[in-house]
Amino acid sequence: MVHPAPLADALGSKFRVRGSQTYRETACSRGAFWAHLKSEPRPGYPLRVGSDFLCPGVHLKSEPRPGYPLRVGSDFLCPGVHLKSEPRPGYPLRVGSDFLCPGVHLKSEPRPGYPLWVGSDFLGPRTLIREAVQLAAKGHPRSTTVGHAVSRVPATTRCLGSLVAALLLLLAACSTPRESLPHLLAAARADLQAGEVAKAEATAEHGLALSANRRDLLFQWQFRLLRSEILLSSGRAEVALAQLGDALPQSPQFASLAARKLLLQGQASSILNRPEATALLEQARRAAESAKAEDVLLDTEVIQGLRLRRDRRYDESESLLRLALTRARHLHSPFAEATVLLNLGRIRVQRNRFDEAAGYLEDASRLAGPGSLSLYSVAQGNLATCFAKLGEYDRAIQIHLASIARHEQSGAKYFLPGALAEAGHAYLQKGDIQAAIPFLQRALRLSNELKRTSAAAVGAGNLATVYVELGDWDKAAALNAEAVRLKTAEGIHTLFYNVLNSARIAAGRGDDAAAMRLYHQASEEGKSDPTVVWEAYEGLGALAVRRHQPAEAARHFEAAVSMVERTRSDFSRTEFKLPFLTRLIRLYQQYVDTLVEQRQVDRALAVADSSRAQVLAERSFSGPAGRLQPEAFCALARQTGSILVSYWLAPRHSYVWVVDRRDVHCIELPPVSEIEPLVREYQDAIERRLADPLRTRIPAGERLYQVLITPLRPWIPAGSRVVAILDGPLHGLNQIGRAHV
Repeated sequence: MVHPAPLADALGSKFRVRGSQTYRETACSRGAFWAHLKSEPRPGYPLRVGSDFLCPGVHLKSEPRPGYPLRVGSDFLCPGVHLKSEPRPGYPLRVGSDFLCPGVHLKSEPRPGYPLWVGSDFLGPRTLIREAVQLAAKGHPRSTTVGHAVSRVPATTRCLGSLVAALLLLLAACSTPRESLPHLLAAARADLQAGEVAKAEATAEHGLALSANRRDLLFQWQFRLLRSEILLSSGRAEVALAQLGDALPQSPQFASLAARKLLLQGQASSILNRPEATALLEQARRAAESAKAEDVLLDTEVIQGLRLRRDRRYDESESLLRLALTRARHLHSPFAEATVLLNLGRIRVQRNRFDEAAGYLEDASRLAGPGSLSLYSVAQGNLATCFAKLGEYDRAIQIHLASIARHEQSGAKYFLPGALAEAGHAYLQKGDIQAAIPFLQRALRLSNELKRTSAAAVGAGNLATVYVELGDWDKAAALNAEAVRLKTAEGIHTLFYNVLNSARIAAGRGDDAAAMRLYHQASEEGKSDPTVVWEAYEGLGALAVRRHQPAEAARHFEAAVSMVERTRSDFSRTEFKLPFLTRLIRLYQQYVDTLVEQRQVDRALAVADSSRAQVLAERSFSGPAGRLQPEAFCALARQTGSILVSYWLAPRHSYVWVVDRRDVHCIELPPVSEIEPLVREYQDAIERRLADPLRTRIPAGERLYQVLITPLRPWIPAGSRVVAILDGPLHGLNQIGRAHV
C-alpha cells in the first residue's frame, strides 16, 4: 500500500508545519518534538524529512495531539516506515531519493488498502496520480520516472497540500462501508500466523487508516498493537518499541489492550536484552489477570516460559508452559497450542532428549500445518536438529532446506539466519564442510543486517573454525578477527574461543612459539568451557609430536582425554559447531599413535577402548564413561577363557590388539583407506551378486583375510574362543562374511 505520508515525502522537498514554518523550524522550537528528529539515519529513524530523519509512524489525525504535530494540508501526520534512504534487499524501487519495498506496498491487482495506481503494476484510480503529478508539475517542469509512471517533482507547499488532500479523499472513498474492521483485523492476524508478514503488515496498515478515518479509537489501538506484533516477528524490535510509546485511554474497554501493550513492550525489551523485560512481562501478566484477558495471559506465559528455557531453568519453564498448554486448548487455539508444544519440545532438545523431543515437535508441526508457515518452519527446524543428533543427516538437511525456502517466501527474516545456520551445521555433522560454507556465510551476513551482533560474532567464529579445518589460514584469520571485533563491541566475554582459533592458525602457519603461548592462554581463560581446555591440550600435544617429543605429547593428550572423560556432558554449552565426535575421535587417534610409538601398547588399548565408550555415550546422550585400567583386559581374558581381538582403524595408522590371559600384543595394519574398499567389494559380492562365501572364491575376502587375520595367527591357537571388537567399516561385514574371513 502506498500511503500518503511516504508518497508525499518522496514528491515534496519539505513539509509545512502549522502555517508557514518548516518542519525543522518548528521542531527546533518545540522541545518535546525535537526528540523525533535525528541528523543522520539510524535504526527506527529511516524517513528523511528535509535534512533530518524521523521516527516512524503512519497515522493521519484531523486535529493536533501529542506526537502528531506535523501539519499536511488539513491533517496531522506521524510519518511511516515504507521508505529507506539507501537501496537494500527488499527495497529496490526508487521513489525520489528513497527506496520502496514493492512486495509490501505494491500489488498487481486491486484489493482493500491498495487504491493507488502506479504504472502497469500498481493499481488504483490512475486519474488521481496523473492529476497529482500535473498539479506538482506546475511548480516545476522537471521530473524523473519511477517504475512506469510515478514522477518526482519538488512541489510547492500548496501543491503538496492539494496532493495529500486528494490522496486522503481517495483513501476515504476506497474504504467502503462494506469493509469490516473486525474482518480486517482477523485477516491481518491470520496472515501473520501464516507467515505472510508483508501481507499482514499491509492489511494492518489499511485497517489502521480505515479505523482512523472512522474515528474508532478502539480499533485503531488494536491495529497499532497488531502492527507491533508484526514488527517483532520480523526482528524490528526497536521500531516496535518506538511505536508503543503512546498511552492508552484509561477506560475498562481498553484494559485488555493495555495488558497486551505491556506484553509487547516486554517482548521487545527481551529481544533487545534490556533489563526491564522481566518487570514488564510481570506487569502484563497482572494486568491480563485483572482484565480477565485469557489470550494475553496465554501469550505472556509462553514468552515467560521461553525466557526461563533460555536461562536453563527447565523445570520452571515446563511448569509455566503446561499452564499455557491447558489455556490454549481451552481457547481452542491450534496455533497457540502448537507454539507451546514447540517450546516444550525445545526444552527436551536442550536437555539432549531428542527421541522425546521429536514427538512434541511432530505434534507442533501437525497443529501448525503449512498454513502457519513461520511456526511450522521453526518446529520443523527443531525436528531436523533431533534427526541430525540421531544420525539421520539427510533427513535433517531436507527439512532445513524446505524451512529456508518457506522463510524466504514469507519475508520473515527473523527466523531465516537461524534456519541457514542450522542447515550449515547439519552439513558439518554429515562431514560435508564445503556444502556447509555457503549457508554459514549467508547466516552471518543476515545476522549483521539484522544487527544481531551476538549471533554474528558466534557465526564469524564458527566460520573461522571451518576454514581452520580446511587449512585456509588467511580466511580463518580474517573471520576470527571479525568475531573478536563484534564481541568486543557487544561486550561479549567469550574471547577464549577466538584465542583458541588464533592458536590453531599460528600452528598451521608454522609459528610454534606463538601457537604454544596462545594454547596456554586459551586453556587458562576458557576454564568455563571444558571443550576449550581439552582442545588446547590437544593442540599442545600435536605441537610436541611435531617437535619429536612423544613423552610430552602423551602428557598433553592424557590431560585432554581425562577432561573429556570427566566432563563430556558439559560440552553442549560450547560455541563450537563442528561435530563433537569428529573432534573427539581425532584426539583419541593422536593419543593412540603416540602411545604405540612409545611401545605402551596396553595403555594404547585402554585409550582406544575409552574412545569407543565416549562415542557410545555421545550417541546415547548419556553421561561420561570411565576408562578401564590397562591390566583389566588380561583379567577379562582370564575370567572369560577367551582371546580378545580389538581392531582400531584410522587414517594414518590402524592397529589390532590380541589379548590373552598374560599379555597384550599390538600389530599395525594398513590405514582405513586401504581396508574400506575391500570391505565394500566383499559386501557387493555377497549382497548384490549373491555369491556363497563358503563355496565361491572372492578375491576381496581373501585379501581381507591376509590383512586382518593372518597377522594374528601366532597368538591364536587352533580351537580358541575369540571375542572380536570391530571398528569402522568392519561393522559392515555380515556374519557369513566374518565366518569366511
